Amino acid sequence: PQGRRAIASVAALATAPAAMAETAELLADRTAVTEPICERVSEPLREPVVSTSRTTAQLDLGESPGIYESVLVATFGGVAVSLSKGGALVHPIFMLLLCLPVFVIQVSTIFILRSGLNTDHDVYEVGNNHSEALLKLKLALVIIVYLTNFKVLVHGVERLVFVSNPITWAEVKHFSFRDAALLHKLPSCLVLPSIMLCPFCSIIMKFGVAYLVCVDSVSIILSAQTAQDAIFNSLAIGFVTDLGDSWWEFVQHNFKLTRIDEFEFALREQDKTWTNTGELHEKTTILPTVYRLLVRATTWKSFGMKTSFLRTGFGAARVETVTALILLCAIYTRQLFVVLYSVETNTLPAARDLCEEYKLMEENSMMWDVFQGHMLVSMDAELRYAAQTSKLADRCMAGDLHRMKMPQIQRIWHNHWSTILLCLVLMFCVIVMPSVAIALHGIIQPEDLDKVDQEQNSDIDKLQEEMREVQARLESLENERGQTGIPQANKP
Repeated sequence: PQGRRAIASVAALATAPAAMAETAELLADRTAVTEPICERVSEPLREPVVSTSRTTAQLDLGESPGIYESVLVATFGGVAVSLSKGGALVHPIFMLLLCLPVFVIQVSTIFILRSGLNTDHDVYEVGNNHSEALLKLKLALVIIVYLTNFKVLVHGVERLVFVSNPITWAEVKHFSFRDAALLHKLPSCLVLPSIMLCPFCSIIMKFGVAYLVCVDSVSIILSAQTAQDAIFNSLAIGFVTDLGDSWWEFVQHNFKLTRIDEFEFALREQDKTWTNTGELHEKTTILPTVYRLLVRATTWKSFGMKTSFLRTGFGAARVETVTALILLCAIYTRQLFVVLYSVETNTLPAARDLCEEYKLMEENSMMWDVFQGHMLVSMDAELRYAAQTSKLADRCMAGDLHRMKMPQIQRIWHNHWSTILLCLVLMFCVIVMPSVAIALHGIIQPEDLDKVDQEQNSDIDKLQEEMREVQARLESLENERGQTGIPQANKP
């Protein structure tokens, strides 16, 4: 027995240095694990940096973006052509040129439909019950048409506000001449106009078409003589706004362009664009003084803001939405007065539009010559034909088809104030108020500091529990080695 104990002692002494080295390594690992945790637990809370976790800007392109949206996407580097050796970005001005054919077709179609209306027909027959019932159906169809085009109109205004926001061009990655192999030799003075004006033009073109469709749909529906014609006319006018989507599918397929329905507007790196205090870096923009004043003017510290509300992630999307909805309500209010004025005077709104065009033609206006020179058909011939087949010229020259001005607006308000007030309240409650309430949620209901403290305390408790588990695991390992007769290292 004494010999066996001696042999065991010799074996233990032989393995002791290796065991001690392993235990020391474990203790070093323990120190490396526990010290950062202790530092994180004991570290005081610092003032948060003004930053956001967003990497993309919020802008809805719709379910099926068309040729007009492709100009906006190309401006921010999202349209490329597939080549045999990779791909190349497409300059937005080329996409804008591709918009012109479909825009001319759309506008020409709208004006031909307008000039083809029989402006001599009354909107309804006074005292005829059937005609008055049909008028109610027509007005309901007008509302449906405006609701159908609501998304197109509001998206158009949102995109216009998006590209009008100066902060957008500072923090969102956009097309650069370095990305175009054929255009890098152009003068630098053409860079800014060619890039920034393209999305403005395309957005205004699409919004203008949608607005003209809404305006002329009122006359097309009110001119119907039967309920069936009114329903079919309200459905037929919608195809004009869909031409842009069909044209984009054709262009995308034939020019081998990339898809844009899943495009995201990527933001630049925040540490290179914004400072920790919520200011723009001077090297980010070409007008640092102007941008600095803009950021300070849009940072309302009295409401708890730490940076501009025009910045992505800090209110830019909400500002765009609320602004678009307010402008859209103004447009709908204008059209409400137009419809009431048409019913009150028993005259189609298109008759007044044609009268203004007829006056421009008779005056040989240069603006009219430029406009009708770019249409598919001769607008002069169309207007003269409409004047011959109806009493348009006589009524126009007699002053019966003047546009609605302030005296007429005041008279309409006096006669229909209850109807107008009800429509305004409904528009505000249904269209504007929900978005405004969401946008002001952070001000109306500020962040709950007690809840934040509870979350931070919970994180500290988790870190302390993690430290205790690591310490217990190391002590257990030391005890196991002590039971085998290996000397334990001194604890720090």
